[in-house]
Amino acid sequence: MYDDLLKQYEEKLPSYLIEGFKKEAGERKITGKQAEKILEYLYHQYEQAKLSPGEAIGVITAESFGEPG
Repeated sequence: MYDDLLKQYEEKLPSYLIEGFKKEAGERKITGKQAEKILEYLYHQYEQAKLSPGEAIGVITAESFGEPG
């Protein structure tokens, strides 16, 4: 139902977000316009969550990132 719309976001969002969207959209029977707004919101939130190189992230987070190495 949202195939054309999802194709636009497949390269922008990880597959687990796309799959989660498909599942929820099917259960909630959302419209095409609602789907567009939700996917745009997901993309915006995903981009905001990314860390930039050199960004201060805090001591605990830095330790957690460095621990596996």
